[in-house]
Amino acid sequence: MVAYTLSFDSPFPASPYKTVLDLCMHTCGDLDALTTNQVSEETRPLLTDALVGRSVRLQSAVTGLVQHHTKVNALEPDDGAYLMSVFEHMQRQYHDILNEQQYAGVHDILRSIEKQMHSLVEL
Repeated sequence: MVAYTLSFDSPFPASPYKTVLDLCMHTCGDLDALTTNQVSEETRPLLTDALVGRSVRLQSAVTGLVQHHTKVNALEPDDGAYLMSVFEHMQRQYHDILNEQQYAGVHDILRSIEKQMHSLVEL
């Protein structure tokens, strides 16, 4: 007997917008876990590494969304505004932790994403 695993995303891939939104939410979850001390000191470095990786992936997804929107003009103005508000909220909510030295790389990545998001909303 052979078992098959089929993801819903296989026949119906997630849109660039949904990918960015999901990654924003996961990034918020990582930051929340770090700020509310839901993580032991032993696993904190692992979560920090995951946060850096997720931030890089988010940056790549935003770049893809900008490129897709530039070609197809597929992003509704309300969707762009919503993504921008989620991102701005994330920056405000986690401002303190992002200014800590150990998260400087994540902070720089998020500032770069912020510039991309502004260009996306302006398109």
